[in-house]
Formats: sequence, C-alpha cells, structure tokens
Amino acid sequence: MLNGKRKKLMREARQILKQYLKMDLFKCPEPIDYLLDWMLIRVENIYAEGGVIIDLGGGISVVNPMLVDLGMKVYCVDLMDNYTLPSTRKLFKRESFDFLMEKGVRYINCDMLEYQFKEFCPNSVDVVCSHHAFEHLHHSPKTLLDRITGVLKEGGVFFLEVPNAVNLLKRCKVLFGVSNYGSYEPYFSMEKWFGHIREYCVEDLRYLANQGYFRNCTIFGRNHYGTLYSRLGYGILPKTIDHLLRLRPGLCGALYLKAVK
Repeated sequence: MLNGKRKKLMREARQILKQYLKMDLFKCPEPIDYLLDWMLIRVENIYAEGGVIIDLGGGISVVNPMLVDLGMKVYCVDLMDNYTLPSTRKLFKRESFDFLMEKGVRYINCDMLEYQFKEFCPNSVDVVCSHHAFEHLHHSPKTLLDRITGVLKEGGVFFLEVPNAVNLLKRCKVLFGVSNYGSYEPYFSMEKWFGHIREYCVEDLRYLANQGYFRNCTIFGRNHYGTLYSRLGYGILPKTIDHLLRLRPGLCGALYLKAVK
C-alpha cells in the first residue's frame, strides 16, 4: 500500500511521463494510459529520493529523464544507436539519445557484460535496474552480478524485468506445435544477432536470487509486455485477465525480480 507521500510522487511521475510520451521523439503506437501504467511499475520499484541509479540496457526509456526531473542521478549503460535489431531500430533515434543527455541522463556506451563500473565507488549506488535486456545476453550474467553487488549500497535495490519464457500464450502455442521463439527470418538474415538469447522463467529468477547476492527477494508478474493488451486493447476484459494471471506469475507475459543487497 502506498503512503501519502508515495501517492503524491506517483501522481507527479505520471504527469511528467505523459508529457514525454506525447513528444514526437518517443511516440509509440500503444495507448498512452497503457504505457503509463507499464512505466509506473518501474517507477514504484526503482525510485530512491536523491539517489543514484544505473540502468543497464535502458535505451531511450522515458522513465530515466523523469527520474532526473525528480532529483535522481541517472546513468544508462547501453549500446545506444549501435543496437540494430530490426524490430526496434526505428525507436533508437540519435535525436532521442541527444535529448535525454541534454535532460541529464548520463550515457555510457558499452556492452553491459563488459562494463567494469569504474565510474562508481564500492557501496555507492542506490539502485541498479535492467528492463528487457538480460534476455539478450550471450553469456552468463554472473560476473555482471558480482560487479552490480559491488557498487550497490547495503540495502540497495536490484530490479530486473524480463520476458517470461513460459507464459500462458507460449504454453498454448507449443501444445499445437508452434515455436515459442520469435520469427526465424530476422535471425537468419542478420549478420549479428541482437535478439533474445535466453528468456527467463520463475525458477530461473529464484535461482539467481538464491546465489547469495541479495536478500528479501520478490518475484511477480505483469502483462504489459506480450500480446494480451496488444491483441485485446486496454479495456476491462484484458485488465481482468491481467489481474487473474498475476495470481500465477509464471503465466504472465513478463517477470520482475526485486532484490535487496
């Protein structure tokens, strides 16, 4: 339950995000209310008053300038416009990165698996987050997690958002002999693959959480990522299905891990 101060924060965040989402640099085909609700899940879990946050693979997320507006220092480790996945290439405009840097988002152009966190002292960061990026990693995130926990403060938060490899729709597709992977065509035609390498399930996140890095770990599911709202719109029926699926996170479109060092 959100207290009065937190509710005020979320209202302010919603208004700021709405302004950004109306800009030509960040316009998406999805309804703004749908995008706002999705982005506010992140805000609720990663905002730390006056804190330092590192977003791994954050791209041109409108959450980051909003966090700057609310007083946080925001660093984003990303391949930036070198990211060339066909389905998202049109979203990664150089002008968008330039705007976010002018707003105060500090970009570090680097593959996050190779990033050494040298800009940060040990135990100095309030939050490290990653939204739909870990599934693109070609190698184990173990060394990355060692580095993350090295810079996180005691009590700092690691917040991870990933697509669910075994959500309800994928389970149904596989029963009928349809692959749970994406289309083969872009994988076949690209010289270097930037798409999903390994998606996660609840057990994967539990394993990650139980490796001694964190305490007080929470796993939950939501359905903004996936096909629920894109197929059925953003009305009462999909919202009802969403809330029912949340009772079984393993059936949801996306999974979240919130962990405290």
